[in-house]
Amino acid sequence: MIDFAPYVNDFKSAIENTWLTPRGIVFSEGFALCSLINHFDVDLVIESGVAYGGSTSMMASITQKPIFAIDTFNEYVDSYDYASKRLKQYENVKLIKGDSLIKIPEILDAFKGDKIGVFIDGPKGLIAVQMAHALYLNEERVKFICIHDIKYGSQEQKYCSKLLDNVVYTDNPNGKFHKFQQEIDLHMLEINKNLCKQGKSSLDPEDGLGYLQTLLKESPYGFGMAIITKDD
Repeated sequence: MIDFAPYVNDFKSAIENTWLTPRGIVFSEGFALCSLINHFDVDLVIESGVAYGGSTSMMASITQKPIFAIDTFNEYVDSYDYASKRLKQYENVKLIKGDSLIKIPEILDAFKGDKIGVFIDGPKGLIAVQMAHALYLNEERVKFICIHDIKYGSQEQKYCSKLLDNVVYTDNPNGKFHKFQQEIDLHMLEINKNLCKQGKSSLDPEDGLGYLQTLLKESPYGFGMAIITKDD
C-alpha cells in the first residue's frame, strides 16, 4: 500500500465543506482517491458512475488532471442536469453520457498518456469487480483502480480478494487504511458538528449539511471501497 500520510494535510486544507452529496462517497474515500491521483501522478482519471457529482467534485478540488466522468444518468432522472451544473466550474472535468463498458475502451484507445487512474462507482457488485480485474490485467497504463460500495466481509469483497492481489479496503477496521479513515472522517465530523445538528441527506447543501453525522453513526467506517494498486 502507498503511504497516505504525506497527503493528509493537503486534503484537510483543500476540502473544507462538510456537506456530502446523496449517493456519493465519504470524505475518507475521497481522500484515498485524491492521494492515489497525486501519488501516481496520473495523466487521466476515469470515473465510472457519477450520479450527482460528489466524488467528481471532490477529486476536481484536489487535482487539475483531466477527469472523464461517465454515467448513463438513467437511475436518477435529475442527476445529469444537477451534475452538469455542479461540475461546470471545473475545466478539467469532462462529463460523458453513456455506458462505461463501451466508453472506457473508447477512451483508452484514444488516450495517449502513460498513467491512468480508474474509479468504479457504477456498475456495482460483482460486475464492478470483473471490470476492475479486466482493466488490471489488460491495461498496463492503469496504475490504480478503486471500486466503491465494496463492504469488507461481503461476497463482493471476498470475490475481489480472490481475483486480485494488493487490495486494501477502506472500511476494514483492522486494515492498513483504518487510521487514515478515522483521521479524515472524524476531522470532517468535528467541523460539521460545530456548524449544525444531525440531519438527513439532501441535494440542497443547506438542508443536507447534517447528513454527515447521520451517515457516520450508521456506517462509522464509510460505505466501503476497494483500493487496487500496481507497483510504482
